[in-house]
Amino acid sequence: MFGLVFVLGWPFPGFEGYGFTACPLVTVAVTYFQLGFFLWKYLYIQQLHAPCWPGWKRSEITWARVKTFCELYFPAALSSASDFWRVAVIGGVAARLGESEVAVFNTAYRIMWIALIFVGALAGASSINMSIRLGERNPLGAGKLVMSA
Repeated sequence: MFGLVFVLGWPFPGFEGYGFTACPLVTVAVTYFQLGFFLWKYLYIQQLHAPCWPGWKRSEITWARVKTFCELYFPAALSSASDFWRVAVIGGVAARLGESEVAVFNTAYRIMWIALIFVGALAGASSINMSIRLGERNPLGAGKLVMSA
């Protein structure tokens, strides 16, 4: 929605928007707005976390847990970051070529991003279902789930 307003100027007559140079700023602003809105609505107003999360305990933060977290987090974060860096470089090259090239790049990037989100959602759902089956001590059901995915 903000992209239509600030990038293209739609639906305000006489306002042409800021062009594709506004895309990074609009994307960052919308991301932080969504985060703030969800924190406000679901944590502060509805307090949906209260029944299942009692809060932080300093005793729960141990070196073994931090080490395990870092071993899982940093490779995944670097992998994701390298994808973003590559796309940022390609976007920079497209921006130097012209607005039409940036429009084509942005459209293609959004389509690829939607496909990536879809695949990630399927992987996450399969992981949750497999964890549920393993938690029920049903390894055959977990195996069937892996074979069907």
